[in-house]
Amino acid sequence: MKNKKQAIILSVIASIALLVLIVGATYAYFQASGGTGTSANLRVTTYTTDVFNFEVGSDISIYADATSFASGKGNASGNTFAKAILTANNKTNTATEHYYLYLNISNNTFTYTQNEDTPEILLTIKDDAGNEITSINDLTYKTVTDGKGATIKGFDITTGIGLITLLNNKEITASPQKTDTWNVTVTFINYDKDQSKNAGKSFNAKLIAQQKEISDSVSDYCKNGDNLANCIISLGAPDVFGATKVYHHDENLVNGANDNSYRYAGGDNTCTFNGENVQGAYSNATFGASNENDCKKVYAITSTGVNLLVDASVTRLLSDEKPVTWTDGACKTTDGESVNVGFASGKFNPVTEATCKGKSYIVKTDDLTARVANLNMKYAGGGKWNGVNNFVCFGSSETPCPTDNLYRIIGVIDGKVKLIKYDYATSTLLGTDGDYSGSDTPDTNYYKGSLTSIDQYYWNNATVTNTWSESNLNKINLNTNFINNIGSTWANKIATTTWKVGGNTFDNIGSSVPSIAYQNEIVAPAENTTYDAKIGLMYVSDYGFAASPSAWTTTLIFYSGTDANGTSIERKNWMYMGFSEWTISRLSDYSSNAHFVTLHRDVFTNYVGNGFGVRPVFNLESTVTYVSGSGTQSDPIRIN
Repeated sequence: MKNKKQAIILSVIASIALLVLIVGATYAYFQASGGTGTSANLRVTTYTTDVFNFEVGSDISIYADATSFASGKGNASGNTFAKAILTANNKTNTATEHYYLYLNISNNTFTYTQNEDTPEILLTIKDDAGNEITSINDLTYKTVTDGKGATIKGFDITTGIGLITLLNNKEITASPQKTDTWNVTVTFINYDKDQSKNAGKSFNAKLIAQQKEISDSVSDYCKNGDNLANCIISLGAPDVFGATKVYHHDENLVNGANDNSYRYAGGDNTCTFNGENVQGAYSNATFGASNENDCKKVYAITSTGVNLLVDASVTRLLSDEKPVTWTDGACKTTDGESVNVGFASGKFNPVTEATCKGKSYIVKTDDLTARVANLNMKYAGGGKWNGVNNFVCFGSSETPCPTDNLYRIIGVIDGKVKLIKYDYATSTLLGTDGDYSGSDTPDTNYYKGSLTSIDQYYWNNATVTNTWSESNLNKINLNTNFINNIGSTWANKIATTTWKVGGNTFDNIGSSVPSIAYQNEIVAPAENTTYDAKIGLMYVSDYGFAASPSAWTTTLIFYSGTDANGTSIERKNWMYMGFSEWTISRLSDYSSNAHFVTLHRDVFTNYVGNGFGVRPVFNLESTVTYVSGSGTQSDPIRIN
């Protein structure tokens, strides 16, 4: 019995010792007794896991001083780097991961001194072998000659601000280790010309390299029960400036309101697949990915459809389409057929090598009249909608949210979440009494909503003056009928607001850039007149700041044109809906006129006795909390 106990004890000790050996070393060798009494060498291996790290250099800073402008002097530049380092596990000795690289421009006060075709600041991205990236979504790659005759190539970011995606879901494979190195340079070009407009201007940016894509969804930042205003504020974190399209209007925001607000800005309601645009040539057709739902589906056209060019990112999913090339000064398929589009004003007809080669595919048919109705489409899937995700379902708990209950967040202003109705208010909501003026059919070339007829309202037809306190639109349609029709439960979530209704001249508001319009409309109006009520209309400056920051150097009367990057401001402004509509801001030097947003996207003035569309605007009580939703049109934010 004693020997048996000793054997048990020794066995336990041996087991513990074995365990220590296995845990304490990657490779542990030991002697064990085999069944035949012979000795055998056993090997126990613990495997490592893949390791993925990132390294980023210092921030980029450029300041334009006298040296930068000196004749014959070189260019001013700043550079940094980013490394993605992948080490494979010791079992397979190979690993594959994906990552993202962003340039986050937090400050940029530079402008164009010659014209918008002559960039002042160029961005270049090269790998460690010196190979340069020459294509980035929404950026234009240009070649310029500086004041010393040197040729410089890069992306024009002269007025760029916010987050730029340099690498989208980039793949890296290690066997056993791989390092991707990216060198990023920002150059201020000295043209040896008068560039004094940029004297004292500055540029600051940082690289962000990470495995996860920077999200623009409020659901990734907020949870059920969080204060809604604080949720929106968290989206404007400086490390991801502009990624969520929420901008903090503090003293550091160039051309901003400087009121410490957080505002949604931008547009670019485009659909991408694998980082490339998905776009059909007929914008009203389902395959064109002209809205969020169609983007998620990403329909592609088969060879029986109309003669149509679509983006390569769609058609490369198809097996029966033929790529086109630039041949003998014409765009042709690889087997020699000419590519031609017979509608959409030739907008998508490739007329240059850049718009043809390697980018477009043809879908053949001789029956142009077939168009949309007879298209043979197939489902490809996987598109990403790049809109401004600021939708809120207000006034309904139904799923899905009824279109008439969709609102959008202007921002957090004075600590409260400010909403505007997504589409124009109908007479069902505002009534046909008060300042109702009838209805009109919208022009589908501009209108973005789903109404077949839009109800219109006078600004003030009772006294035909631009005194907001006398307006029946204000007193009856907005602050009586609207409130009664949404019901007390929802009306109680709306805060009473002191509306600034003193207004100003057109030169000081409509003919100004948004920051100046804000000063003359809100901070120092022509008259210090206010009106306390729950419901109002948008300010002119609300509309101006809803556009991407690149548009904030454009006067509001020219919002019908393009921004500093040459992109249509319509595509850059989520608030624009494509029908003439009233703002709350009066014209101080004409007693019968008020500012309005025109059908063509700009700001002008009109007689208060004319009827336009109306979208109610209001602030939520500061106690309103977030419940769910990503903020997209199909998955709007739900509140408590």
